[in-house]
Amino acid sequence: MGGTIAGASGSGGQGGAGSGGSGGGKSGCTGGKVVHFVYFVESDQTYSETLRADVERQAFAFQNYWFGQLDRTFYLSEPVVEVIRGDHPGAWYVDTPDGIQNDPRWYRLGNLSTEIRRKLGIAGNNSPNRRVVAYPMLRSDGHVGANYGGAWMDGDDLSCIATNGFTYPYPPPQDSRAHCLGHVAHEFVHVLGLGHEGPDDNCMMYGFYESLPPEMCDFGSANVASILADSGNAGWLSAMPGQTCAF
Repeated sequence: MGGTIAGASGSGGQGGAGSGGSGGGKSGCTGGKVVHFVYFVESDQTYSETLRADVERQAFAFQNYWFGQLDRTFYLSEPVVEVIRGDHPGAWYVDTPDGIQNDPRWYRLGNLSTEIRRKLGIAGNNSPNRRVVAYPMLRSDGHVGANYGGAWMDGDDLSCIATNGFTYPYPPPQDSRAHCLGHVAHEFVHVLGLGHEGPDDNCMMYGFYESLPPEMCDFGSANVASILADSGNAGWLSAMPGQTCAF
């Protein structure tokens, strides 16, 4: 029980380029630095091919977005989407201490990241060659985070991909809506080494709350320079949109 159900190598998607697009599909790269997109199906949830396809579309859109920001981007893994069946029902991840944090709000993040990294064969908290963007099926009060070498999203981030719309990570009275792609971009840039750095309309601050589809927040010249200068990102940004790499 558990483990990877299946994967799917895509040929492009909304906002991205696939085989024959800019960069031209598979690069022949093997064992390089890759970003894994994960569709995580808790044991009490039912796999949806439609949702898997949405995650694939988001992966290519995300890769293309970073090319627009940085004039270079990262390789997506082959398969583009790793479908992982959870060992436990959704409530278990939320309620079970993760052995990492004392704050129960973040148990799910720790539990998901531990299980996903184990099933992907990623040793340690921060692999030098593999990063993760994970979409579970269930919502847990909008709690998302970026650590352990990945961006760990929430169920509502999965549900908004199809329309490139909005998620509502905070309950009323805040009720702030976050742009679907902007939300994951914000979390992933923590993985790339940035904190919450302004100005206020930047993606690293509040910009991902303000953007309206199809517009997207950006990271500005100062934050882009910081990403490119960070030694932890060396070798990560060498792909063109649509390119994948087998690991």
